[in-house]
Amino acid sequence: MQYHNTELSQYLQSYNTITPTQEILQGFINNTQQLLATNPNESEEYQKNKFRDFLRESFHYDCNTKGRIDLAIYNDYKDIEVIIEFKAINNTQEFPKHSDTLHSKALCETILYYLRESKTNNNIKHIIIATIHELFIIDAKEYEIFKHHKALQKAYKNCDDKEGNDTSTNNFYKEAQNIIESMTDTIKYTHIRLDSIISHIHSKSSSNPNTTISLIYQVLSPQALLKQKTYIDANTLNESFYKELLYILGLQEISQNKKSCISPSLINNTLLDSILKAFSLSPQDDFETIFSLLTTWNNRLLFLRLLESMLLSCKHIDKPFLTIDVLQNFTKLNTLFFEVLAIKEDKRQDIPKDLASIPYLNSSLFDKTNLEKEGKEIKLLDSKPLKLYPQSILYKDKNLQKSYNLNKDSSLPLLEYLFGFLHAYDFTTTPQDIQDNIKINHDKLINAAVLGLVFEKLNGYKDGSFYTPSFITSYMCKESLQKAVIQKFNTAKEWDCKDLESLKLRLDKLTDSKGGYKEANEIFDSIKVCDPAVGSGHFLVSMLNAMIELKFHLKILCEIHTDSSGTRQYERLKDINLKLENDEILIKDSTNSLHTYQIPSHENIQSHRIQKALFHNKRTLIESCLFGVDINPNSCEITKLRLWIELLKYSYYIFENDKNTNTLQTLPNIDINIKYGNSLISRFDLKDSLKHIPNINHQIAKYQKLVSSYKNADQSTLNISKQEIEAQIEKIKQTFTLTLKDPKTKQELEKAIETHITNYGISLLDNTSLLDGLSYTLNMFGNPQLSKEQENEAYISYGKIMALRKKLDSFTSGESYKNAFEWRFAFPEVLDNNGDFLGFDLVIGNPPYISAPSQLENTNLALQRQTINNLKKYKSLYQKWDLYIPFIELGISKLCKENAVCAMIIPYPFTNQLYAKVLRDMITTSFNLYELADLQGIKVFDSAVVTNCIIFVSKQKFKNKISISNANENLKIQATLEKTYDDLIQDQKTLVFNTTAQNRKADKHQNLNNLGDFCYISIGMVLNADEKTAKGEFKKDDLISNVKDKIHCKEYIEAKDIEKYAIKRIRYLEYNTPRSPSKLRRPTFPQLYENEKILINKIGNIKAIFDKNNIFCDQTNRICILWKDLKGVENNSISGSIKKFSRFSRKEMEELSLSMNLKYILGILNSKYSNMLLNNIRGLGNIDINPEYLRNIPIPKIDSTNKALSDEIISLVEQILDSKAKDPTTDTKELESHIDSLVYKLYNLDSNEIEIVEGRQCKKRNKIK
Repeated sequence: MQYHNTELSQYLQSYNTITPTQEILQGFINNTQQLLATNPNESEEYQKNKFRDFLRESFHYDCNTKGRIDLAIYNDYKDIEVIIEFKAINNTQEFPKHSDTLHSKALCETILYYLRESKTNNNIKHIIIATIHELFIIDAKEYEIFKHHKALQKAYKNCDDKEGNDTSTNNFYKEAQNIIESMTDTIKYTHIRLDSIISHIHSKSSSNPNTTISLIYQVLSPQALLKQKTYIDANTLNESFYKELLYILGLQEISQNKKSCISPSLINNTLLDSILKAFSLSPQDDFETIFSLLTTWNNRLLFLRLLESMLLSCKHIDKPFLTIDVLQNFTKLNTLFFEVLAIKEDKRQDIPKDLASIPYLNSSLFDKTNLEKEGKEIKLLDSKPLKLYPQSILYKDKNLQKSYNLNKDSSLPLLEYLFGFLHAYDFTTTPQDIQDNIKINHDKLINAAVLGLVFEKLNGYKDGSFYTPSFITSYMCKESLQKAVIQKFNTAKEWDCKDLESLKLRLDKLTDSKGGYKEANEIFDSIKVCDPAVGSGHFLVSMLNAMIELKFHLKILCEIHTDSSGTRQYERLKDINLKLENDEILIKDSTNSLHTYQIPSHENIQSHRIQKALFHNKRTLIESCLFGVDINPNSCEITKLRLWIELLKYSYYIFENDKNTNTLQTLPNIDINIKYGNSLISRFDLKDSLKHIPNINHQIAKYQKLVSSYKNADQSTLNISKQEIEAQIEKIKQTFTLTLKDPKTKQELEKAIETHITNYGISLLDNTSLLDGLSYTLNMFGNPQLSKEQENEAYISYGKIMALRKKLDSFTSGESYKNAFEWRFAFPEVLDNNGDFLGFDLVIGNPPYISAPSQLENTNLALQRQTINNLKKYKSLYQKWDLYIPFIELGISKLCKENAVCAMIIPYPFTNQLYAKVLRDMITTSFNLYELADLQGIKVFDSAVVTNCIIFVSKQKFKNKISISNANENLKIQATLEKTYDDLIQDQKTLVFNTTAQNRKADKHQNLNNLGDFCYISIGMVLNADEKTAKGEFKKDDLISNVKDKIHCKEYIEAKDIEKYAIKRIRYLEYNTPRSPSKLRRPTFPQLYENEKILINKIGNIKAIFDKNNIFCDQTNRICILWKDLKGVENNSISGSIKKFSRFSRKEMEELSLSMNLKYILGILNSKYSNMLLNNIRGLGNIDINPEYLRNIPIPKIDSTNKALSDEIISLVEQILDSKAKDPTTDTKELESHIDSLVYKLYNLDSNEIEIVEGRQCKKRNKIK
């Protein structure tokens, strides 16, 4: 046997570990020192317990003995995941002699324990051989060779199965040592010396001693040792920062319907409270207004804190300006907003000297909002003392605590507190690496990515926030962008590139020619990307960075110069290294140093050229390529802000005549690409014609020119204001609107107006709204003098014009269309010269997931659902469609141009639920679903209960091939198999997708009965007070007691109280009182509890118990009762269930259930195979155990063909129930494993199917005869 000791850093490459902070690392060091202080002369048992305590204290492991195993680490389901063989320090005879070998009795002992445990446990992750000083850590996969070695297996059977003469374990160890010595295999492991931690602490080496300690910590962490799939998002929310920011703003996070939502906190003297007092607003009635003001001012302040950090880092200013010394009150802050940041330096008047060096930015972030124009300005707020947040950073930081002279319950004026809070954190606009495997100042680091998550959370104040993690956005952007770019160049150049490398070769040749870089960039920059549910802009920011990285990879990332003739010249940006890391662009210059920017002395300094090139490339991509729409106006503002921040990071100094002007490049007006509206509702079809508009080519050209002028408008140098440009744009759009509404009526109205003006002049037509969007010519001779008769005629003419205008305006102008978004002409960048809609090259996003019941419960959503149905524009709507369904159709079928790409992350139930059936059919027959990333088992969204998948669809004829991707242990998404559509579609009737390698037979159990044929299945009580009759009188906890008495007389459990076959806890429910059950929201009916029954948990894998003691339960449990036991019980619940779900009559089901036994059903439900049956019904990504799913689980009826099997199952179940009744913690895995094998026979599974159920691809444990 060969042994290979893997270095710690190399070993960790296989795992997605979390880098510890200095605080966590210090705690680990302290725990290690306590362990190493153990007296080596103490007994082995004593030393083992100290080692166990070390693991518990450092990592909160559930660590204890099991049988002969010295120590084991258990998971939440009480399965062993790590086997530990522990030896005392002085037991050197049984421990490996040195770090380069495992050869020892301890190794043989772990092999025996592994062979025993792996018979019933396929979840072992690691083996550890340890003392209190050192550890050998071996991946359990390395031990697979022992399971298949014939000689070793014979020795094992001689010992454990008593097949040999000498069945002692000592004999096994001797035989195993000899066998292992003769083996030629190699076992890999990693070795740790805990006592080296002390020597590293005292090391005088120049390297950081904590580096090795950090690596040791990570190797022992759950992410490595238990192989936990923990995603570390680059945009990890700084909870301390977020919670204190909420506190200062006057907000709090609450839980509503399992979502985190935001509401007013009503704490005195917060920003919200100051707004209430200044403008006499109500926190309930005026919350939309209040939140809009909070969002605007919070966005500005956080942006300014980033700006301040950037100006300090490039030495533009020498001290902060967001301080109470500079901005003493809200009036002065208002001055900063509107008299400094909104006005060019040379046009500012009478501003304080300490604000003079702050640059003009030309950002509409500092334009007054409509609310501010109404007089609701920040200058009217008072900065009164606000009591500090109990866990404030100002308390935690000892220096800040001292400088502010704080003690418990201190207060600071609101503005001073706000500035102090912001400066307690290190805001940065440049990437900062983890140093020496330790997070340096991590708890205080706030970059653009972290702020993005803060914005996202704040933005979800109504419906809950679902932030898309960076590993998802990065993958989706990279994969979809590459395909879109290849398609773009193939179309533009008539190439036939199949992949990036072939495109790269083509571009290398193109850029050899004069103007090649210019042409390549113009083609690349013509790509149009849209997120129709933009949220807080995470996808657009990720896409922006992905585009920069792809340009660099294709060697077309250029510096852009304008020559003396005004022509743009492109020169490749060379001698740099650029990559995306943690969702941020990381650039290293020609010296391999991280790019940083300071005031340059001349234009040719490399840092200046890099800064300028990145700014111009990002600006061009934001202006030309990125578009977004959202129904939440605050979302739109946050998206704009995030894109401005992306440009702010690369703002550079302007040179004139080779001299630095010390003026920073202003930001463009990119906000016009992000629009507010309801993406799903439009008055006009994308194919509606604009040909009725006179001189349409000129109108479109003018529209596009106005939009371009708006983006490039510098407010300080314009003869026409941005508002006037906007007004002209709106006028053109209104012309389009009126033409598309009713061209015949519009023509009739314009003719009536022309006649009126000719005969009567402009008389009576001075109401401008009457003429909006219409073509007419004024009388060049002015208004004629009218006679009395002509005046009467003019009034009649005016009445006719008014009637026609009313008719024109009445078209689809009701409440349903209040927020309608007109894709037909909203973005001139995707219109051709004739005004026809071309579409986008790439549509991407995370559409909202709102189920049909949730939509119908909400008045606004119910109206929206009705409107969407009435529009009849979406062919994919079917039965109980979820809101993401029309979003997918909108993206693929409507917004995408031909051959374009649509990428969306959506709920996994899309692949298998009935409501998505029509959409699945549409996608697989009319388009090309070329990749589906199956993210089952990964919790992408913290607050969501559903798992997800990503679909990549191109708008072209289907290719009948699809790549299935999965996320590995490090959450890297990669292709795992390729399928034809025939293999993808598991069932032609339901069009359910099968995303696994398994060739499932949809009809395998079609001749069996379902569980619902034998059992009535429902849920338990909802114990809160009934909303109609007893609202607010009591809540669930008021009815439950840990002690049984006259009132709390019914035994009661919830889903969290049960494991398979066992009840962990029983409490007592108040019953037969004035409020219970009569005033319960869902009282159910008594017979539901008075019969023998099976109780099942609500989510995850099935855990079922048998009850014959009339136990009551709440709605987290599912209840199964044989139909025969409910004979004669009549109520709406039963009759409604039969009508809705049953395929047999009640009498037939009562007869069917006569032959059935609940313990037989219980054995099946608690078997491994039942979870596969459940997943086939609910979909692998769905963790809910709904009664509807349980009803459809196929169950073999007990008859003469299977009676022997069913009797054996019942007998084994009774043995388990008896054992669990005595001690719920009794290990019954062997009995359960026996039931599993019987269930496989019962369902006629073959050996391959058994392997799939067991999750094994090696030798079969159960042989089917």
